[in-house]
Amino acid sequence: MAHLTRREVFAIFSEKAGSSTTIKISHVTETILRRFSSQDKDEEEWAEILRRLCYEFVRRAKKSMRLDDPKSSHSAWLDEKIHLPPIKLPPGRPTSDFDSLTEDRKRKRAKVLGGESSANELAYAAMIKARSEGRKDIAHLLCEIFQNGKAQQISEAYLNEIKREPVRVFTANEALALMLNMDISRDSYQSLRNELVKRNHPELLPPYKAVHDASEKCSPSDSAFTLTESAVQINIQALLDITLARMLEIDDVKKALLQSESSDSTTIHLEMVCKWGFDGSSGHSRYKQKTTGEMTDGSIFLSCFAPLRLTKVLACGRTINLPAFKEYCLKTAEMYVSKYQWYFMPQSVHKMLIHGSDILKEFPVPAGTLTEEAQESRNKDLRRFREAHARKFSREAANKDIVKRFLTTSDPLISSIRQPQVNSLLPTKEMKTLLLD
Repeated sequence: MAHLTRREVFAIFSEKAGSSTTIKISHVTETILRRFSSQDKDEEEWAEILRRLCYEFVRRAKKSMRLDDPKSSHSAWLDEKIHLPPIKLPPGRPTSDFDSLTEDRKRKRAKVLGGESSANELAYAAMIKARSEGRKDIAHLLCEIFQNGKAQQISEAYLNEIKREPVRVFTANEALALMLNMDISRDSYQSLRNELVKRNHPELLPPYKAVHDASEKCSPSDSAFTLTESAVQINIQALLDITLARMLEIDDVKKALLQSESSDSTTIHLEMVCKWGFDGSSGHSRYKQKTTGEMTDGSIFLSCFAPLRLTKVLACGRTINLPAFKEYCLKTAEMYVSKYQWYFMPQSVHKMLIHGSDILKEFPVPAGTLTEEAQESRNKDLRRFREAHARKFSREAANKDIVKRFLTTSDPLISSIRQPQVNSLLPTKEMKTLLLD
């Protein structure tokens, strides 16, 4: 049993001078319950005792300006102790907490509690008890089920929610890949996201700022760029670093590296095989942009760098079976000579049929990865990027936007997320005999 004098309680009551009586009572109750937190007690009973005592303070204070004055007639009353009784435990074995019981004992106790009461009576009692404990969500649910007759609707909604697959939201990289696949601008992306917000699905697409930040990670820092009105240069080491770093973020590459680490504890040495080339294109649009000198942007010279992966014979990008390929080429050359004696074999055909296997033997990667296909395909991208994705008020700004777009669309990580293009040169049965994989 806890003992306190009324004067101690009054001191706590006076700490909230100037506040309403309700606030003072709450302060007294919380302070004293916290002080005796280690004791077994009926908190509701203690709160009721303290509430009555506080109202007694208010009543007596109206008759005496200084209730705690030692010379006051209330001094002796304040020095008396009040008794806060401990919790009254029922005789016998203490009752175990319901949540800690086994399923069998839970059913037995529920049967005793149920007695001869109907399900509606028990539900109503549970609703009242939940409301008194502050569990308003459970009380509201029981009210909807038993009083408003919505049991079937709630059951069906619950089952449908369980069966429904979780919504898979777009990450910033996936949203960027979506923008590139759809070839849409920032305004179009924002309009698409606004429509989702109107339909209460704002979480499906991230804000454009997150997408913009993801696109910035596809290119080196601004210090690696040299921009002029007529050209853009990128530091080759910075370009190599960002390319390799982005390749190492691809999930398949991560898995392969983890498997290598598990099988071999030594340091993993990685070698990136790359190719580079250049090409010119003409017939581009000419914009009336200010320039300090005489120049034209109708023709453009473009340098290209690409990492190669060992990943169509000759143009298929797969490893060739050299002995089979050599035999196939010799048979083709013999057929050409026997049927077309009147026309000399062109040099390019002679080189491929007679010396092709020897040349391929010296290649570090499949021959298909060394073609100019990637370089040539970027010419049409250049036209589209200049028209739809570059600022026109400045040549330097336009050049920077174009190069940034090139780097984003060719980023290894984003390219691994984008929808794969259908391979137009699927190997035939005859071609498969000349391939190793």
